[in-house]
Amino acid sequence: MDTLIPTVSSIAVSGSPAPGDASVAFTATFNKPVINISTDDFTLIGTGTASGTISSVSASTGSSVNVNVSGITGTGTIKINLNGSTNIADSVGNGPPASFNSGGTHTVAVPVAPGAPTGATATAGNAQASITFAAPASNGGSAISTYNAVASGGGGQTGYCTGPTACTITVPGLTNGISYSFNVTATNSAGLTSPAATSNNVTPQGHADHYLCQSRRPATTSAPHPR
Repeated sequence: MDTLIPTVSSIAVSGSPAPGDASVAFTATFNKPVINISTDDFTLIGTGTASGTISSVSASTGSSVNVNVSGITGTGTIKINLNGSTNIADSVGNGPPASFNSGGTHTVAVPVAPGAPTGATATAGNAQASITFAAPASNGGSAISTYNAVASGGGGQTGYCTGPTACTITVPGLTNGISYSFNVTATNSAGLTSPAATSNNVTPQGHADHYLCQSRRPATTSAPHPR
């Protein structure tokens, strides 16, 4: 008669998931086929800010099952432990297996949205403005793809330039004589900066306005040349 209590041989990361993946699987291998496997038989252990949820197991019976982890966030490592008190047993009722906590780990580095650009400075032009800024101190763990500027005080005109380094954004379509400021954001694979950096106010002026201002200057007169 079989009296051998089942044990866990290993718990290993399945495949080669990337650090930024939001879901991974761990393969739990037993020394013999078992039954009554469920998600609450396992505990997810994280280090740093890494976390996730054990969402499912691939089967309730067998000698090898995948324990699926989803909703992974943060930075650090995660692993799966088998709990010590479960209803896992073999086909004749031997069990439960002893706890197991020496499985493999998965490195987690899930990107987040970048920090806000700083030092946004706008310079007015003819029906447009140019905005310069400094790149965020943190890119959120993923290269910044674009920087965007949105005009306030008008029709929400926008402009962009390509990251990852800071660049100059030109926002066209502005109305001369109207004051604008600009909200500057950065975007990476995880999303958009929040909050945005806000520039100074500027008022675009057309060339005709410039010449009109020049023509309105008082005329200068010369004193009569002494005879």
